[in-house]
Amino acid sequence: MKYELFVDKQEIFECNIKLEGASINNAKARIILESENINLIFMGEIDSKGNCKVPIKKLKNILPESTEGKMTFEVIADDTYFEPWSSDFFVKASKSIKVEVKGQTEKELKKKAIVEVKKVVEDPYESFVNTMVSYLKEVGITKKNFVKNKKEVKPIIDEYFKKAELEDKNKFLKDILKKI
Repeated sequence: MKYELFVDKQEIFECNIKLEGASINNAKARIILESENINLIFMGEIDSKGNCKVPIKKLKNILPESTEGKMTFEVIADDTYFEPWSSDFFVKASKSIKVEVKGQTEKELKKKAIVEVKKVVEDPYESFVNTMVSYLKEVGITKKNFVKNKKEVKPIIDEYFKKAELEDKNKFLKDILKKI
């Protein structure tokens, strides 16, 4: 069974951890989402009893609906890496609506159609731009410090541009700079 993640709702991954031979006090937990176009990391917290919570933000503007991939739960304790759980995942909207449409003539009243109204999915190019802008903001890159950090940021943008198979790098950079 695939783990469900949502474009329009925050998810909290919860579990209990029992470590043997390692201290839970300084342990770190994280969820890694690997998809075809992007990998995401969400950091979690572990309390002294081993209760772990990893908040997974709304994926709107990061991963489009119907994205599939691999989700991995990782724990690092006393410099030891553990991968105690993984699953396939898919992204969907938590809310949708179905409408039963009835015609206005007698003949049309006999026919029923079910129409599923879905949220309009953003243009893939715009999604790539928004994903990169979110990442840059998350690591503290702004318009003011972009040039100063160009050497560190450029390889990341170049790799993402290449993996996303986009065509116009200058346009991509201009669109990113407009939004950060």
